[in-house]
This record gives sequence, structure tokens and C-alpha cells, in this order.
Amino acid sequence: MKRTLAFIVFLILASPLHYLQAQETINTGEQQREEEPEQETTTQPVPEGEYVVKRTLGLGLFGGYSLDIHHASEVKIPDVPSCCPGYEGGSGGGFVGGLNVELPLTPDLELLGRLTYHSSAVDMTTSEPITVRVEDQPVQTTIDHELSTTTTFIGIEPAVAFRVVGDLSLVGGFRIASLTGMTYSQRSVLDPSIPYDFDGGSGVRNESAGDVETTSSINFGVIIG
Repeated sequence: MKRTLAFIVFLILASPLHYLQAQETINTGEQQREEEPEQETTTQPVPEGEYVVKRTLGLGLFGGYSLDIHHASEVKIPDVPSCCPGYEGGSGGGFVGGLNVELPLTPDLELLGRLTYHSSAVDMTTSEPITVRVEDQPVQTTIDHELSTTTTFIGIEPAVAFRVVGDLSLVGGFRIASLTGMTYSQRSVLDPSIPYDFDGGSGVRNESAGDVETTSSINFGVIIG
């Protein structure tokens, strides 16, 4: 029993010594090579016990919340009755996520590619000023035209990343996506503070919702990050 314990202790103590000797031998070899005359550079095998790690490909998943801003001139839904003079744009948000691929080209340059799914919900409102008579007095008020849209895209985003320092990189590329669906809901609301309604006795008219059929199927953009 005592011999067995002694042998185990010997192995535990001897292993670090062996490791230190190996490191010392490698260091000594490096000093000797420095003193030797310069010779033609050749590929040297990696010494046993040393490893060189090089990243060749990166795969990952990503997801987040997107802040979307729409700007356009006189937006209207085709073939949908509306008395709105035109929507100018709006803002909203949604989900964006997908698959990310990174391919290192050099230590400071990477080729990036993403397959993305993007859903976006944006609200737009236009206030149309009108004048009505209340108790023989002209009153300035508004009709609020409201339009909400929901769109979904599937796209690809090729880009390049240039490493500035550490893990900080500058990214530039472009985005090509296909519109997979778009829905809308709209209505016109009369100011409830005045004693008037639209025809039919309601303060809301032209209320409708459904799918948008006539839309551009391709979405193109630029990526900077």
C-alpha cells in the first residue's frame, strides 16, 4: 500500500517537472536559432505540445427589435376608399432575426452574410384641418386619418467587416429582401369634441382592413455599422 501511494505522489510531482523541462528546451532552441546565421525561411513543424488556433468559419443566430421609420409622399392603399389627402410616413418597430455566417479573409478582414426575417408594424396619421359651426361660431377642428401597416420580409445581407481594434469592427454592405406579406387597417376619425358625426351617425368612416395586393416585391437597402 505504501509503495502504491509513493508511486502516485511521484507521478504528481514529476509531471510538472517534465512540463517545465519541455518548455525550457523549446526556449533554449529559440535562443540557439537566434544566434545562428540567417538562412532561407522554411516551414517549421509545430513542436509537440504547442498548438496554433486559427478561426476559419463562424456560424450563429441573432435576433432583436427593429426601429422602423417610413417616409413617402401621399401614401394611399390602392383600390381602398379614403378621403385622406395622403400619408407622409410614420414610425414603428418589429422583430428581426436569422442566421449569421462569418468567413475570415485576413486577420483584420471578414466576409459576412446574414439570412434575415424581418417583421415591421408602422402607424401613420394625417390630421386634416376643417372648419365647422358650433352655436353660430366657426370652430377649427380636424379629421384624423389613421393607417397601420404590417409587413414581413425575408432577405440576404452580404457585408464586410474591417477590424479597427480588439473586437471593434466597421461593417458595410447591402440588403436585398423579398416582401412576403403586407396587411393594413385604416379609418378616419372626426374630432369627438364637436357635436357632429359622419353620415350614418358615427364619428368614424372609411374603416377597413385586409391584405395589400399591389406592392413592390423587392426591398433594397444599405448596411452601415
